[in-house]
Amino acid sequence: MNRFPKTIGIIMDGNRRWAKNRNLPIISGHRAGVKSLKKIVVRCCEIGVKELNIFAFSTENWNRDPFEISGIMNLIEWYLKSEIAELNKQNICFKSIGNKHNVKNGIRNLLKRAEKITFNNTGLKLSVALGYGGKQDIVFSTKKIVDKIIRGELYKEEITEKTVQQNLQSSHISNIDLLIRTSGEQRISNFLLWQVAYSEIYISEKLWPDFNPLDLDYAISSYLSRERRFGTSNIINNDI
Repeated sequence: MNRFPKTIGIIMDGNRRWAKNRNLPIISGHRAGVKSLKKIVVRCCEIGVKELNIFAFSTENWNRDPFEISGIMNLIEWYLKSEIAELNKQNICFKSIGNKHNVKNGIRNLLKRAEKITFNNTGLKLSVALGYGGKQDIVFSTKKIVDKIIRGELYKEEITEKTVQQNLQSSHISNIDLLIRTSGEQRISNFLLWQVAYSEIYISEKLWPDFNPLDLDYAISSYLSRERRFGTSNIINNDI
């Protein structure tokens, strides 16, 4: 029985607190967070994780200080420019989800380029949520379904859970086996609400920039020690 988590989601929390604790500019925390992300991606490739889904920037994050938002966007742009070749070399398939209307054209173009270059890769599937919200994703699916009904392509009686899932913006993301949140906060913060319905949740007290591959191993070890029941009284193999 293969109980290893195939799909992992991470809510990367604590960059700002990490910087404040060190009397550093907030953007320094975000830079340190990117370094941690690179290490975790490498570790996921090493141990055979199939999908890694990262919460980089939520719809609510647009309400933050404009200077901080600008710094984060510049950092994302730098990351994409410097890492696309490496992602491709590591056979990683990159995708992004979220509303990009407020994202500048340069970043949108880089995201499209990264997806195009890595499209045929067969290794780790890396999805980055940028300007994303789980509730908004479900609304997105609802609107697509309504449009199909109006066009006569779908009948109300045909709508199932699978129909909703297939029309999500995040439809390519599998149900998440293990959801990790750093910084000790115990919230899912509107992240992939459909896919985390039966996720095992691991809370790390570490701030994201301090989270390292060994911490990921601890999280997976915790996951492997649990009995997944999916709302039933019987243990269910996660291969199903």
